Parts: sequence; structure tokens; C-alpha cells
Amino acid sequence: IAGINLKLSKGATAAQGQFFGVLDIAGFESFEHNSLEQLFINLSNEHLQLHFNNHVFTMELEDYKADGIEVANITFPDNSDVVELLDSKGA
Repeated sequence: IAGINLKLSKGATAAQGQFFGVLDIAGFESFEHNSLEQLFINLSNEHLQLHFNNHVFTMELEDYKADGIEVANITFPDNSDVVELLDSKGA
């Protein structure tokens, strides 16, 4: 990533601000001290991950099946139960 950003920045001014980054949205992070702000960040990332999983895995597999294309079953981590718990108002 640093090499890509170095190439992107050649000849660019700071105001142009071109860069390449990676967002890791694969799970909840655990720090020694988690703040409420970090919980909100993690929860937002989990919502993005669920959206991604639904569109890339679930919906694509349904399309393949509808088109009669045989595809091996794909399993992936699903944290929807944790997201639903944190999104709920409680009892």
C-alpha cells in the first residue's frame, strides 16, 4: 500500500490528496481499553461487512442457482447475531 501511495503522490500537491487505502471490516477489534467511540466504529464496520457478504456471497449464489450454474457452497463468518444484539434496544 505504501508503494502504491508513493507512486500516486508523485507530482501531486498535498491538496490533491490522492491515496489508496484498505478498510479491514472482517470483525470486531479488541483493544486493552475499548471506548464507546471504538464500539460505534466496529459496529459500523460490521454493518458494512454484512452488506458486502449479502451482495457478494448470498445474492450472487442465488443468481448462480437461478441460472442453473452449479457452485460449491461457500461459508463465511456471519456476525449478524452480534450486530442485531448491539442494534437492539434491549428488554
